Amino acid sequence: MERQSIEWNYDYKAPNVHVLDRGIQVLEATLEGGPEATLAEVAARTKLPKSTVHRLLAAWVRHGYVAMVGLGRYAVGPQVLATAALISDSQDVARIARPYLLQLHQQTDHTIHLGLLVGNEAIYVDKIEGNRPYRMSSAIGLRLPLHATAIGKAILAHDPHIERDLSIVTTALVEKTARTITTPSALRRELAATHARGWSLDDEENEVGIRCVAAPIFSYRRDVIGAISISAPAFDLTVAGAEEVAPTLIAAADAVTNALGGSRSRLANPSSRVTRPRPTGRQGKGQAGSSLRNASARGKTPQRATPRD
Repeated sequence: MERQSIEWNYDYKAPNVHVLDRGIQVLEATLEGGPEATLAEVAARTKLPKSTVHRLLAAWVRHGYVAMVGLGRYAVGPQVLATAALISDSQDVARIARPYLLQLHQQTDHTIHLGLLVGNEAIYVDKIEGNRPYRMSSAIGLRLPLHATAIGKAILAHDPHIERDLSIVTTALVEKTARTITTPSALRRELAATHARGWSLDDEENEVGIRCVAAPIFSYRRDVIGAISISAPAFDLTVAGAEEVAPTLIAAADAVTNALGGSRSRLANPSSRVTRPRPTGRQGKGQAGSSLRNASARGKTPQRATPRD
């Protein structure tokens, strides 16, 4: 296996970095020599003491990246294959979804995100910036809590194993803003409403001033694997505006699902409206859009928003 040498500006004298470096050396030496390798072979390839190699191999075995396949023999562990499959799958989904994200972007002019479920959180795997005078500071690779984000709630609401997964998620309902749902009973009510209408809302629950709406996507196994979201500052995407754009969003998410060979287990009802109480006195969509256009016309520096949908 040919590897490129890349220099990083890290402090290799730091103890933790040194241990990590040796651990990666051992893992690569184990995987490079064929289907299996002995402790002595790995030690010879890395030029490390056998005691050190044994200790590091034990750690890789414990985490599933290396497997013992006989007395003193080691091979690729299931976690290596699972990680490789996860990366490959996420890249495939992003590639297949991209045309539909672009179409949704053209229809709404807002920032579009694609997030996939990874463990007990979601991760952005694609983003298209909105045609607005502000910029959302989200980035591909950003991790999202499931209970406080539109993408997360869209996933949870359509999870066939919801009770099992809620038992994990609800152990850490961290309050991100004053609007964050922090009790299991309230989250269950929210997810039931989300499932009924087919789309979810992050009403400034993860970031003050940011509103997001999302719809789920499904694999060929009919399992929910992620969601597509529309994100904007609250003044540019009102709750009423989120309700209006929901059918277009659901259509885009369903198109991605179909392209993946998947299907929903039920039809969504995009005419359902958000009925949760919310504070009054917010700026309307038309007024907000006008204010934004006026600010742009006056030459003010576009503001930077931080989505956490």
